[in-house]
Amino acid sequence: MERSQFEADSRLVEFCEVGGRLFTADDMELWNPQDAKTVTFPDWDTAFAYRDGAYSFADSVGGMRSVLIDENGGRGASSSTKGEMKTFRFGHAPHKSGEDLGKTKFPAEFNDGEKTQSFDKALAKFRKKHADSDTEYAITVDEQGYVHQYKHGGSTAVQIAGRKGQMVIHNHPSGGAFSDSDLLSAAQTPAKGIVATGAKGSYIVRKTQKFKAKAFAKGVRTAQMQGTSYDDAVDKWLTANQKKYGYQYEFRKA
Repeated sequence: MERSQFEADSRLVEFCEVGGRLFTADDMELWNPQDAKTVTFPDWDTAFAYRDGAYSFADSVGGMRSVLIDENGGRGASSSTKGEMKTFRFGHAPHKSGEDLGKTKFPAEFNDGEKTQSFDKALAKFRKKHADSDTEYAITVDEQGYVHQYKHGGSTAVQIAGRKGQMVIHNHPSGGAFSDSDLLSAAQTPAKGIVATGAKGSYIVRKTQKFKAKAFAKGVRTAQMQGTSYDDAVDKWLTANQKKYGYQYEFRKA
């Protein structure tokens, strides 16, 4: 990505990832999840000159395709033996290099044939089509249930950006809970929230007016979650932190 494009695009999102570190253009802060240290830049020239050991801000920007974070599939429902509690970190399944993660499809099939629309109807239609798909798909749905975008991604990721008031619905071929990328992608945009759906059911996060995007992103990046499996740990963490970060969470069993 060219510097001029990054400077413009990074202002359009709450934050973006630059070489694994969170950058917020409004306050010119770069946060490192490895040591939780923050660097504040006085201007863009200082930011692009920044180095920290092997890390280079300019080189990291140069390797970016977009400031948008892909919705990557969950890391899978790995579990402990005999239901014992284990510690998990948010993760995601890596996607294959060169995959097109945002092939455009026509959303009309989700909007036709209904006199009234709703989010629940759109989710039901999406689940019928893609709950068992072996690649990822995504749609964006407004408060009236109208589908605005429909994208086809790769085997473990899809890229789509929800606009203000829209919910992003996507499938996980693995059937697992949210990945870190899912939650960060929703947090960085004006989207109302995100759904990850699969054979087990639908995981749903909705932002409230008190949503704290940057604090939530840092929480996801540093979370050490307890559970009998990854899915169980994510469910417990999202349930426990709703008030702290300003969102609502639910799991709808299939």
